[in-house]
Amino acid sequence: MLLTRILSALVMGVVLAIALFGVGEQGWALAMLVLTGIAAWEWGALSGLGRAGRGVATALIVAACVIVDYACQLPSGGFDRSRVMLLMGVAALFWGGLVPWWLWRLPQGAPRLMLIAMAAPALVPAWLATVVLRFQGAGWLLCVMAIVWLADTSGYGFGRWLGRHKLAPRVSPGKTWEGVLGGLAVLLLYGVWLATGPAARALDALDLVPLLAGILFLGGMSVVGDLFESSLKRQAGVKDSGSLIPGHGGVLDRLDAQFSTLPLAVLLLHLSGVL
Repeated sequence: MLLTRILSALVMGVVLAIALFGVGEQGWALAMLVLTGIAAWEWGALSGLGRAGRGVATALIVAACVIVDYACQLPSGGFDRSRVMLLMGVAALFWGGLVPWWLWRLPQGAPRLMLIAMAAPALVPAWLATVVLRFQGAGWLLCVMAIVWLADTSGYGFGRWLGRHKLAPRVSPGKTWEGVLGGLAVLLLYGVWLATGPAARALDALDLVPLLAGILFLGGMSVVGDLFESSLKRQAGVKDSGSLIPGHGGVLDRLDAQFSTLPLAVLLLHLSGVL
């Protein structure tokens, strides 16, 4: 199983590199649209929809992304900042307001329509955020995505090593406070490296303290995204959202924390004057 996970991760890394650097901005947007469609299909399954229902839900999410694409003037090579930030604000309300309430109350047997409707604010702004960050440069996107990778990997390691206190046992029994805090500690080091390393010139509009605070906030929101998807899987009674990626599950399993982090990163960069 470990070998399968490692090989799958290597393949995903190669595919990501090709998509980021080999197909251009429009090609990246299309590739992310395909992934978003797959995520919507898996979301439909977690919501209890049959194949026909999942097909309709997937088509609606993809159509919403295309409409947003043109409404935000992305095909022109730029973007309408006011419209983009409006959608990032919707995502912030969803991940910062509705989802924490959801995790706190853990509604059992929630109406199917509600489960399906939540896919839109979770998936569409995240797709838009990947496109906007890619327009700014592949380095920007990688720096933001690395926050989730570092928080997840180091959190898992610290949790296995020091984990004693469960973070949310009803949702994800394997997550611990020690793992979360260990991941945040690694993110602090990452923030210092960004501020003094290759990204220093691009981030010169930010002081070190606001930069570190923003990275820690995004690291915390990555945990929220992870827990939210875990709650959907628990309600559906499944271990993984899909089986597309050997050893890793489905697209939602790999990108859940990115969905909650990327839109908020765009919003923070905009408010700080960097983007």
